[in-house]
Amino acid sequence: MAWGKLYPQFGAVAALNLVKCVHWPSSSPPQPPKDLKVDVLLLGVQNDPIVGNEGVAATAATAINANAASKRVMWQGIGHGASIYSSCAVPPLVAYLDTGKLPDTDTYCPA
Repeated sequence: MAWGKLYPQFGAVAALNLVKCVHWPSSSPPQPPKDLKVDVLLLGVQNDPIVGNEGVAATAATAINANAASKRVMWQGIGHGASIYSSCAVPPLVAYLDTGKLPDTDTYCPA
């Protein structure tokens, strides 16, 4: 098992957990929304190992194509989850959750 050798602590367990899902039925991916009625706050990390560097950009494009306003809160580091790593990302997130209003500008938080 290659994962067990590459990732000795958790590789074998992760590979075996994936096997449980192999026979689950799947369907076509959902269609992107055509008209969003809410503003979208996008949280992201410049170097995200889970969604890559294009995750926020792709989501922003989906929001724009659905006629929604959006702003970005980006942590310029490496990891997954901007609000976990940067206290700079928390105030715009909390304000958005409290009011539903986007910040005036995109926010870029230094690593």
